[in-house]
Amino acid sequence: MSTPILIGIPASTYVRTARMAFEEKWVEYILNPLQPHSDEVNAIHPFGKVPVLRHDNIRLAETLAICSYLDQTFDGPPLQPERAEEKSKMLQWIGIYNTECYTYMSPNLVIERIVIPMQGGTSDEDRIAASVPLVRHRLEMFDNRLGNSPWLAGKTFSLADMFLGPMLFYIKMIPESEQLMSGLRDLERWYDTISNRDSFKKTMPAMNQ
Repeated sequence: MSTPILIGIPASTYVRTARMAFEEKWVEYILNPLQPHSDEVNAIHPFGKVPVLRHDNIRLAETLAICSYLDQTFDGPPLQPERAEEKSKMLQWIGIYNTECYTYMSPNLVIERIVIPMQGGTSDEDRIAASVPLVRHRLEMFDNRLGNSPWLAGKTFSLADMFLGPMLFYIKMIPESEQLMSGLRDLERWYDTISNRDSFKKTMPAMNQ
């Protein structure tokens, strides 16, 4: 069995989720830091998004599919809860993050506030202002979900935490972070815990990427 090749820029939150999964699973891999829509990415993902995976004859797109394949193919600590209730909650929160949170948090806020200025552009302040209350609402949702629970799926650290963690890393970097995170004690406690995991530390993106 060959070494898996994960393709995508390290600065991508979804690439970081997949990298965390490799680290949590203790699986050696090769990172090929290609941009979205590069030829190799387009050959695997129909919409040119990262990450994508090459492993032997397997070609996979989409982060959840890649992580699920990794979890089922290799030995090592599981990335998903065993109990049906917790596994279903994991999938639920990944789905909510992907469909209801990512766009407001990333293109509308983090990219506007961090990436566009780094590329010499000017942030759309109206777009940012409109996104802040929407992102705050979603962070409150995660804070309420956590409550006394250590992780999003319950007692078990899972892929759900690996999806949200890389995004919160960027949210905490922007000037609006104090407003967005104010009073969210359970979410802050959760982030402190996940940010101290080896998988989070080993996948820290360089900001020039």
